Amino acid sequence: VHPPSSSFSDSSLSPSAYNGGVNKTIRWILAFGWALLIWSLTTIPDFKVTNDTTLSILISNGGHLIFFGILALLIPLLPIHSLATTSLYGLAIELVQRGIPGRSFSLADWALDTVGAIILLTVTQRFSTVKLGEKKTR
Repeated sequence: VHPPSSSFSDSSLSPSAYNGGVNKTIRWILAFGWALLIWSLTTIPDFKVTNDTTLSILISNGGHLIFFGILALLIPLLPIHSLATTSLYGLAIELVQRGIPGRSFSLADWALDTVGAIILLTVTQRFSTVKLGEKKTR
């Protein structure tokens, strides 16, 4: 019995632990589709979900966490590579937003993208190594 890994780069885990039993090609298609949805939503000029400033901030920040967290989960790579890919994608979107009316580059948004990926990857990795309170054997 091995203790659960606390590292995203644990190479002792088999790649199948990260594909959830779903064909890698399908996972890549879903990841690209999800990335396209994120791109579409984040490049709309002057986009506002609501006129309520507080609610808008909550929805926007939650959106960064959830959308990029899901993207990280869909990418069929080891978690550390999925995290890096997701974070770089978030940075690319922030750089593109500099030229879109009503949008701007934001380090805080990029950080939220990356934190969302870290949270969902960590939770998923934790649940994939622990089942009903017992440690899985590898």
